[in-house]
Amino acid sequence: YTHLGIGPQVGYQFNKHFMAGTGIKYYYSKAKLTNYDHKDNLLGLNLFGYTYPLPFITVFVQPELNYISSRLTYKSSGEVITSNGLVPSLIVGAGFRVGYTHLTLNYDLVQRSNSPHPDGFYLGISAFF
Repeated sequence: YTHLGIGPQVGYQFNKHFMAGTGIKYYYSKAKLTNYDHKDNLLGLNLFGYTYPLPFITVFVQPELNYISSRLTYKSSGEVITSNGLVPSLIVGAGFRVGYTHLTLNYDLVQRSNSPHPDGFYLGISAFF
């Protein structure tokens, strides 16, 4: 199994209560299993915003749009199934700010089946400088 990704983001701290920015990401995944091979390519764009009601508390929102291209190849028959399309996500979260790090509990409000984000709640860690 191979999973590679890069996702730089650029933001600006407007004041002590608000930071916002944008980002781009690319993920490549490949799995060679007993019965089939599976490959995914994802290219995504996002906006993000953090607000700080207290210096150590953060609330987070990140709308994003991802283009996903998938290829599934069955080894026994050679049958190939491809799918391509746009997958929106709207990530919300809340947690703690410690120095230059955020530790948040996040949730994708859209919950699409082919979303790059996990189902349900998940931990997010970000560092900025």
